[in-house]
Amino acid sequence: MEFEFSLDFQGQVEYIESENTDQFLEYELVLLFLVEKDLIPINERTEGLVTVESGMVYITYKTCTQVGEDWNDDVWNEGTSEHSVNDLLVE
Repeated sequence: MEFEFSLDFQGQVEYIESENTDQFLEYELVLLFLVEKDLIPINERTEGLVTVESGMVYITYKTCTQVGEDWNDDVWNEGTSEHSVNDLLVE
C-alpha cells in the first residue's frame, strides 16, 4: 500500500492520491491514525508519502512551519521515519 497525502493546519485531509482509488477511506483511516500517534506533524500544511510494506510503515513528509508573504517564501521542514506495524498497534 502506498499513497501521497496533504493535510491542512487542522489535520484535515486535503487529498489522498494512489493508484488504487478504491481504497480511499482505508488510506484516510491509516493517515489519521498516524497523525493521532504524532508520527506526522500538523502545521500550516503537511504533504508526504506513506508506504506500508512487509510489516513496516515508511513515512516521508514535508511540513510548512511558517507561511511567507509569497508562496516561495514558506518555510518547510522535511522528515522521514519507519515503524513496525506491530509496534504501532501495541502502543
